[in-house]
Amino acid sequence: MDNLIEEIQLKKNVYGIKIAKDSIDRKFIEFLPKDYKINELFEMYDSLFYYIPLRGKKSHIHIIKTSSKYAGLPIDSSLDELENLRLQIQLLKDDIDSIENEHPFIPNFSIIKHRNIIIIFYKFVQFYRRI
Repeated sequence: MDNLIEEIQLKKNVYGIKIAKDSIDRKFIEFLPKDYKINELFEMYDSLFYYIPLRGKKSHIHIIKTSSKYAGLPIDSSLDELENLRLQIQLLKDDIDSIENEHPFIPNFSIIKHRNIIIIFYKFVQFYRRI
């Protein structure tokens, strides 16, 4: 067992405060964010292209929408036209829903008397209901 014990000599350098300030690097540059160049961004995008989801947050669609918003131009004019058509459809639906339809025989807000029974019809959201 005595053969396994070996004495190790440790050497310790002691510096004064002035020499320590001049020789020790106190900057933590490892923790600072790296400044990427535009070429590096596109290289990373190319390498991660198939790993990026198509839809959702942090997706290809999100990148397209954000970039086109910033650039001010639609990437595909047919997408812009499609959005305009959807808006027109919604406006037309709203116009159609706002038109009051008249019953062909019973006008709106009518009172009908049949023999000695009075029936009042009131139009309520395109449906007649008996009151």
